[in-house]
Amino acid sequence: MSPASPRHAYVDALRAVACLGVVAYHLSLYWLGAWRAGFEATAARASPLARLFIAPSRLGFLGVSLFLVLSGFCLQLSVRPGEPPDAPRFFSRRALRTLPPYYASLALVTLASLWPPLAHVTWVPVRARDLWTHALMVHNLLPDTVWTINGVYWTLALEWQLYLVFPLAVAAQRRVGARWFLLGSLAITLVWALALRAHPATARLTGAPYAVLYESVPGRWFEFASGMVAAALVRRGARPPRWLAAVAVAWIPAAIWVHVVDVSAFPLDRPVCGASFGCALWLASARPSVFAGRGLRALAWVGGISYSLYLVHQPILVALSPLALSRSVDEALGLGLLVGAPLCVGAAWLFFRAFERPVLARLARARSR
Repeated sequence: MSPASPRHAYVDALRAVACLGVVAYHLSLYWLGAWRAGFEATAARASPLARLFIAPSRLGFLGVSLFLVLSGFCLQLSVRPGEPPDAPRFFSRRALRTLPPYYASLALVTLASLWPPLAHVTWVPVRARDLWTHALMVHNLLPDTVWTINGVYWTLALEWQLYLVFPLAVAAQRRVGARWFLLGSLAITLVWALALRAHPATARLTGAPYAVLYESVPGRWFEFASGMVAAALVRRGARPPRWLAAVAVAWIPAAIWVHVVDVSAFPLDRPVCGASFGCALWLASARPSVFAGRGLRALAWVGGISYSLYLVHQPILVALSPLALSRSVDEALGLGLLVGAPLCVGAAWLFFRAFERPVLARLARARSR
């Protein structure tokens, strides 16, 4: 792949952080047994050294929040100042960028599930209903399809639903200004979450029905909007104040409180994550040279293939999970870090070369015209 632009290396580095967090979360779920036993019971069976991985991996799914902020940030940066959004051009480019790799992975996972030794890769047999809802990116709207085939696909449907709103959001931000746009977005997310929690029919939802309602566009809108506003500030050349660093790490105590201490408060940490990650992007944009080091360049490289890694890692971990679940937690973790995670990265690189790089080359040619 071509190296990331130094100006935006911090974006790729943060993409890598988000994706590796999700991979770590799924490694704990599917290889260490946290899916069945829970994180506390899994950690109790592990050594103190292994717990140093298990404890933070519990919050790895918050990489999705960072992805949503990054998506709003990058899309906002792609809009030319003062020009109305070209919706047909925007949707056609988003389709070209995201759909070919997605459909390729969808086909590969479905085909793999037809081979008896890998039938468990999709947890349940793939139905026609799963295929057409995934093809149309509406599977996250139905409880019986939201997590089928490949559990991470629900976020891609959510992304596309956010894309549909994006041109209207750009116009709204220009009309009312970044501050009121952000406050309005916060109000949408808070009102949606609080209304669901207050209604008797939705207050105690769990599992897939919960995901359909709480993990929807209104429920995740503030994270996406935070990225849009961060991009507007970066484009304006606004200098981040010093106190912003405290906001950029506020997600840590908020996430620990909600997901470890008081799970009944979930998902009210999402607005904190959106604000924190938006501030982190603003701060990173002010010091892009920090990301020029060799170690962070490697992180940016992983960020460059993060979409492919996101698409392929869960089926690989699920397919190989029987090899890990028969071992102790410490042995499974060592196997995961030395074999499972590198295998996912290697497979993602091959997938990137086969299905994603041709798309990027085609987009580059389109931009040069």
